[in-house]
Order: sequence, then structure tokens, then C-alpha cells
Amino acid sequence: MRAPGKTAAVALGAALVTGLATAPASADATQSRLIAFASNRISGEGVHNPEGDYEIFTMRADGTHVTQLTDNAAFDFAPSWSGNGMRIAFETDRDGNSEIYTMSVDGSDPFNVTNNPAIDRWASFAPDGNSIAFESSFRDGDVDNEIFRTAADGTGLKQLTTNDVFDRQPSWSPDGRRIAFIEIVATTYHVLTMKADGTRPVDRTAKGGFFDGGPDWSPDGRRIAFSSSRNGGDDVYVMRANGRHVRQLTPTGVSTDSEPSFGPDGHQIAFQTDRDGNFEIYRMTDDGKKLVNLTNDPAGDFTPAWQPYAKASALSAQEAH
Repeated sequence: MRAPGKTAAVALGAALVTGLATAPASADATQSRLIAFASNRISGEGVHNPEGDYEIFTMRADGTHVTQLTDNAAFDFAPSWSGNGMRIAFETDRDGNSEIYTMSVDGSDPFNVTNNPAIDRWASFAPDGNSIAFESSFRDGDVDNEIFRTAADGTGLKQLTTNDVFDRQPSWSPDGRRIAFIEIVATTYHVLTMKADGTRPVDRTAKGGFFDGGPDWSPDGRRIAFSSSRNGGDDVYVMRANGRHVRQLTPTGVSTDSEPSFGPDGHQIAFQTDRDGNFEIYRMTDDGKKLVNLTNDPAGDFTPAWQPYAKASALSAQEAH
């Protein structure tokens, strides 16, 4: 993955909070879900970002109703939704080093989950909202990146990967049983999956010498979207969760396309792309068609995360800090 210098997501309105309690009845209701993203925009309706740093925003799935959730001089990036769509985890350096925070869907009630001098990044909420997976480096003297999980209140920390390579970008499966992540060995980036307790890691994209990153599960858990340089450019791909039947969705050589995020109906994918000269958030169908520029802004817009349908299991779980 690449963020500003690498790669980020979008907005809300308080009126939209109502109606999040139950899952929409049809696939068309995907449009009622929000997309969270990071942006360094300094202008636009409701934007207050005089520093021009990265803040977390939300927007509707058609790009309207952009709402700024964070407002500070820090770097706020890479949002991830809880299973019921009512809380967002993200990375921020507001305390002087990168930490994992959570906040309510309107940006209120921020909470420091990791609270550690390590560099903690790339949060992924478990679907029940009770746990968060994240990557961490320089924790307890370990200089490489490892994947950890913690309760959403910051207790019960568990290290999931233990090796001498870089493990990054965890993404929790919708059934809560597995975590996808990338493993970096020399110049090779692979997408792996493992059980949620860190056991049974399996390489799903073994193809030497290329960049495979940014994994995101489809809502039914049967597919994983990711980005890859395997055909000469950074493009969005989708594969079955077992690594088979890989399909390229964006054309090679046109732009840098990465950080895909499945829509809650599983038939649309948001992603970041620089095809317009700067990074924007686009939406497309899961066959790579019907592209729509959602942000269309001179700023950099990154790491889209599509708000899920609220599920009964998620609603019954306690959404701790």
C-alpha cells in the first residue's frame, strides 16, 4: 500500500445516523451507506483544515454530503468501520507517535486504543466491534512490523504474527474467523490469510517479485479484493478467498489504482486512483465497469472504507471504546 507518498477515504451528516440500526432491504440501499476516507483538502463545504494535513471524512456513496470528522494538526488516516457501522477506527499521530484511535460515526468520543510508544497503524475492526487488528513496529524492541489484535477498549493485547519479515495491513473477514494481511519479504509483497488467533497462515497470492497489497473481504467472505503490480502497473484485482480465480478489474498502465473496499452489497468496489493527476476516490462495479469519480477534488483523497450493513450479530455486540 502507498499513502500520501503512500495511498486514503470520505463523509457523513448527523441526520444519516438514524436508520443505521437495521440492514437495508435491497442492494440499492448500498447507496445509503457512507464511505469514510482520508483527505488533505483545505476547502469545500464544511471543510476546516487550514493546516492542509490529512483528516478523516465521510461521504455518501454518490460523493455528496461530505462531512469532516477529525479536525486537528495531526495525521489522521486509514479509517475502518465497526460491524454495525456506528464507530470508526483509524490511525493518528496526534499524541506524537502513530496510535490507533476509535471515534463515533459523527467524529465524537475519540478514544486512544493502543496508547503505546510503538508505531501502530492500519486498524481493522472485527465484525462484532469488540476487537481491532492492527500493524505495529518498534513495539518491545521489535523493528519489523507485526500484526496484533486488541479489545476495542485497549485491553487483552495479543501478537498474531512472529517472524523476521514485515506483516502489514490486516483486514478482518466478515465472519470474524480469519484475517487477511500482507507479508513483505525483500521486494515481494504477498496477501496471506490466517485464523483470527494468528495460526495457519496461508499465502494466497504467491507470485514472486510483485506488489500485492490492500486486501479487503467481500461481505460474504468468498472473495478478496487487492491491488497488485503483477501486470506492470498498480491495479485492482479480485480473487476467491482461497487465492484462485484472480481477475484484474482496472486496466494496466493507465494509473495507480489501489486500496479497494467492497460495498456492503458485494457488487461495488471503492478504490483510490491517480488517473486524474491526483488521488481521488472512485467507485466501480465488481466487474470493473461503471466507474464514478466520487471526490473530484484537487486535494489527495485516500483509503476509502465502505460502511457495512448493520447485522444483528454486530448490533447485539457491545461496541466498547
